[in-house]
Amino acid sequence: MLYLKIIVKIAYWVIVACVPLSIFIFEREYSAAIGCPKSGDCYVPGSEHILNIDMLVMFSAVVLWPLVFWKISGYIWSVLRGSSKD
Repeated sequence: MLYLKIIVKIAYWVIVACVPLSIFIFEREYSAAIGCPKSGDCYVPGSEHILNIDMLVMFSAVVLWPLVFWKISGYIWSVLRGSSKD
């Protein structure tokens, strides 16, 4: 039962790690929908939001990915040590 609990916790944190990736995919789809080129500057109406979305992706990745690594490595370490503490 302990292993199942840890597997569910790890799955949760993997899903949390995918949040910046899903925001990035949304930003690329939004950029294509308003007619921006794939690279370079975009000056169409609505493109002012792209910078905010890019900053959200960057900051969420900077905050979430180290946290996810820390939590998952802690769960794996507790299993390897044989500890039953959370």
